[in-house]
Amino acid sequence: MFTLPEDKFNELWDLLWKPQKDAITQMILYIKNYHEKPTNMSALVQMPTGSGKSGVIAVLSTYVKEVGLTLVLTPRKILRNQISEDIKGRFYNRIGFKIERIPKEVINVSKGSILDISASDDLDNFVIVMTFNMLSRIFREKKDLFNILSKKTSLLLVDEGHYEPADNWSQVTRDVNAPTILFTATPYRNDFNIFNIDLKNVFTFTFNSAVSGNYIRDIKVIERTPLKRSLSFYSRDLSTEVLRSPSDFVNDIIDFYEKEMGFSKSETNSPRIIIRCDNKYSIQNLAENFIAKGYSCVGIHENFKQTTSWKRKIVPKPEKTDAIVWIHQFKLIEGIDDHRFQILAIYDKIKNTRSLVQQIGRITRNPDPEKETNKETPPGYFLEHWRGFHSNLWEGFLKYDEALDVNGPVIFYFSNQDLVSKLIEIQPKMAYVLGRFCFPFNFKVKIDPKKDIKLPLRVVLLHKLESFIMKDFIAFIMKTYKEDNIEPEEYCEKIADLGVILSVRLKNSPFLMNHTFLEPNLFLTVIKEFEDIIAIYDSSGKSWMGYERLGIGHSIDVEKLKKLFRRGEDANLKTVSLLNSNIGTSAIRSRTITASSIEETVSGFDDYAQICTTAEGYSSGDKIRQYVGFSRGRISRYNRGNVLLSEYLDWLDELYYNVIIKPGRVLSVFS
Repeated sequence: MFTLPEDKFNELWDLLWKPQKDAITQMILYIKNYHEKPTNMSALVQMPTGSGKSGVIAVLSTYVKEVGLTLVLTPRKILRNQISEDIKGRFYNRIGFKIERIPKEVINVSKGSILDISASDDLDNFVIVMTFNMLSRIFREKKDLFNILSKKTSLLLVDEGHYEPADNWSQVTRDVNAPTILFTATPYRNDFNIFNIDLKNVFTFTFNSAVSGNYIRDIKVIERTPLKRSLSFYSRDLSTEVLRSPSDFVNDIIDFYEKEMGFSKSETNSPRIIIRCDNKYSIQNLAENFIAKGYSCVGIHENFKQTTSWKRKIVPKPEKTDAIVWIHQFKLIEGIDDHRFQILAIYDKIKNTRSLVQQIGRITRNPDPEKETNKETPPGYFLEHWRGFHSNLWEGFLKYDEALDVNGPVIFYFSNQDLVSKLIEIQPKMAYVLGRFCFPFNFKVKIDPKKDIKLPLRVVLLHKLESFIMKDFIAFIMKTYKEDNIEPEEYCEKIADLGVILSVRLKNSPFLMNHTFLEPNLFLTVIKEFEDIIAIYDSSGKSWMGYERLGIGHSIDVEKLKKLFRRGEDANLKTVSLLNSNIGTSAIRSRTITASSIEETVSGFDDYAQICTTAEGYSSGDKIRQYVGFSRGRISRYNRGNVLLSEYLDWLDELYYNVIIKPGRVLSVFS
């Protein structure tokens, strides 16, 4: 099972924590099952920050007999560097495991480095660490290299995969033909959809279990005097109990640090403070106030130039920096492992639980993990200055953690399909709606879309590339919807140039904060293929423009769209939106003009510099108002309401003739 001699294996095993051993054992069984075909899905390891996740990654990638080339993906450079160092030996040094060198070469692939491997190389003794963006870049720009990685990778380890937009890289990871393990502190259901995770191969170690086992610190939330900025803009501030300035905020934190906790800023190992802001100006204001109070401080932001001793563009190593106060925007959310960070304050609101949990994870490191002592481990202190907003998010996480502790990973499983089926079952068997008898819709019963589906006269016209294949595009849409917790059903499979998809999406009521009331919505997607364009209607508003690998280009030429407003006695342009090509600071950047007839208005001296982005009006011989968005190829025809799909397809044929085939002179104004 392991490549180590028995005595060294026993030495390593004795040094690992119990949750690390349990996770490694379960994941080795998963790898075996993947190769023996009981599963072709992914696995998941859920461990809170500070509870030993990096050790699991290090052991799985270096000492498991069944594992050759290991590819490790991280969301950010700081995590890439941290994990790379842990695998190279830092983790083993930390736990006291003595070995001359690990049996594999670790390659940290940074932006400027070159990954020099070939198909003939024996890569079993390599661990390659890179960011998601780097793998996506290799996929786009170096297909041969990506093909080598996809074929030769023996194990794919993905750290905190939810940080990056799934559209950017989830499909790329699926092309790597290897067992895949996702590591996260806060799993949720979309992880299971994106990575196709098998519930049987999920290891969970909850926050509560980690605290109870003394692996990490507990968190104590301290409600503090709120910031004045936390009040709604329309409410009157009748209370004097608010912090009105950065100086007030700094004084409040110092009061807690010195008077309430008795900490000293002058001691070498004094607890450290992390403060989270959302811009560099807040960081600078707070840092200057702390420095004025005699506190050593580090301010970290991507846009800082290191012009002073405290401004940093890159996170300094905590062991080489004496600063008590560390202020940041994004730089200290992960990748900092130092138990002296014990206090967290939030100056600018964090808006989602996952980011908050990651931030709190920076103050949960236990200086003496798993050691039995009579002295109680001091907690991490979270100072809440936002009238309970963040403490409410944290309380929700603890309830989720408790449910995970009691029920296990089954809480991640929730089937939209099951719920949609139940909603359909309780629909009335018949209803009199809008003057006709109607019967309940059911995905299981095939309908005639041309007679049963109606939709507005709206469409987006996009360039069709040579590589476009209708069935492949529909398959991609179906897969994308399912990954986004949407239940789709395809119609018109036998019509080569037409795709019709109905989908049900469940969304939580916008009026509930801490509870769920799932509301179903039925959406429609129609795709019509012409010789050189693709016409798409999607009621959800999703844009399919620019999916070039599926053969879909951008909007069709503006000159063709302008042909919808041909010259004639009845032609009349009513409204135009304009973008000024003059980018001077005193110039008006954009404007909308409405008139009974735009063409009869007096021209402005700068009309030549205006770019028409949208237009509304009537074409010659047509009394129906229409809208055209030139940048996205969007066309809408008003006054008709929804029409049957058969009539909609006739309208598309008419559009294609008018836009692509039929010649004609267009209205000259802003043309």
